[in-house]
Amino acid sequence: MIAIDYVDVEQVKGWPRNPKRHDEAGLDASLERFGFTVPLMLDEKTGRLVAGHGRLEALLRRKLAGLPPPARVVATSNGDTWMVPVLRGVSFENMAEAEAYLIADNRLTEQGGWDNEALLAVVKGLSDAGVTLEGTGFPDDYAERLVDSYNRVPSTGNVGDVPQQKQVACPHCGAAVVVKRGLPGSVHAARVRAANAKKAAAT
Repeated sequence: MIAIDYVDVEQVKGWPRNPKRHDEAGLDASLERFGFTVPLMLDEKTGRLVAGHGRLEALLRRKLAGLPPPARVVATSNGDTWMVPVLRGVSFENMAEAEAYLIADNRLTEQGGWDNEALLAVVKGLSDAGVTLEGTGFPDDYAERLVDSYNRVPSTGNVGDVPQQKQVACPHCGAAVVVKRGLPGSVHAARVRAANAKKAAAT
């Protein structure tokens, strides 16, 4: 049976070989803003961590720095011990299967990618609402930088003189992003509206 247990953070043992690297500054910022939201996960047969190494390392850094525990991590009365939520009850067939899961847990998230147009719309909406992106892994000026990249790159298709979409490099991660017509808040969207209004006035 799967259950959540609270374990001394300093007693959690990491997997012997974890090839995944982590954005330390990003994880630290996320813990500060959102608290501890995803339990660590142990393999019961080995007693070792198979998911959550980055979060564990971020907690240990925070504790060593003398900072208070983030939300949902419980400190003892003297503050010396931090109890962290851990998912218990998962037991893999052997170490090889546990290690395969460790790889899958990290890789499958990467493979999913992003719906870049939807992401940019969400980021722009947060920005318009005055909500910062601190702790999300994206810079606060992500939307503005991507739109700026869009306006400086030739379009990949046109209807008359109005660009339909462009492929630009994400200013945060470097990935190719296709930005389509009508992107909320973009300079290009304003140009599309102006072109349509001009055509309507001429008819």
